[in-house]
Amino acid sequence: MDNELDRRPSRAFLKRLLRSRSGRFGLTLVLVLALLSLLSPLVAPFTPLEMNRGDEFEPPSARYVFGTDQFGRDIFSRVLHGGRISLLVGFGSIGVAALIGVGTGLLAGYLLGWVDSAVMRLWDVLLAFPNIFLGIAVVAVLGPGSLVSALAIAAMNMPHFSRITRAAVIAEKQKEYVEAARAMGASDGRIAIMSILPNTIPPLLAQIATAIPRAILLEASLSFLGLGTQPPRPSWGNMLEDSRDFLWRAPWYGLYPGLALFLLVLGLIFLANAIRDLLDPTRQNIE
Repeated sequence: MDNELDRRPSRAFLKRLLRSRSGRFGLTLVLVLALLSLLSPLVAPFTPLEMNRGDEFEPPSARYVFGTDQFGRDIFSRVLHGGRISLLVGFGSIGVAALIGVGTGLLAGYLLGWVDSAVMRLWDVLLAFPNIFLGIAVVAVLGPGSLVSALAIAAMNMPHFSRITRAAVIAEKQKEYVEAARAMGASDGRIAIMSILPNTIPPLLAQIATAIPRAILLEASLSFLGLGTQPPRPSWGNMLEDSRDFLWRAPWYGLYPGLALFLLVLGLIFLANAIRDLLDPTRQNIE
């Protein structure tokens, strides 16, 4: 049975990941938070916009598990719904960044020449700007919102995926299996997509694993600055921003969205470290 699993790379990889303490911890933490957020319409006791007049700034209790805000809205319900924004923006933006970055990196690394120069110079322009400034610039042009912040975060990450893919493709082009495919009459497109691209996946997985927690933090930062998700729609970033004026009166207001953000990023970092160790033969720390 083990031999059969080992022949299936995805199952073998998951099996090795679950043997890692950091992998198990990170995966469990991320899955719990993701399920709570995605099932928030069923789990949350209130809707995120529901105002309970007379219950403003209620401390945590049996009725309001995380307390209420200045409008009497249940913070627990808002934290659960806000997690959906963080997850969708984080995973969605990195998915778009990987799709475009890998595509351009594959072209640049395989064709080289002027295509390589044009693609790399484009990404050099984006890399010249600090991430948060680039995000602010994109939002300033297109206007604030969850979708725009996701596009901004995707733009920040495209150059990294493209450069990693380009380097891996250039290294793979020199190997014998590529020459064998050419000798058999395979087209350039088939060689690039069917032969070379699958062998660039390990470094790309490691990049995805480390980019997602950064994307979630960037989304929270943009929302905190008022450039991401707009009130009254909840996100962890704009909840933290709203809580600043009430830290002494209602310390629970900023505590719980901050704790949720911390736990999600912590789980993703543990998961990223475990994936990196699995994919790096020089860092096999799996017990």
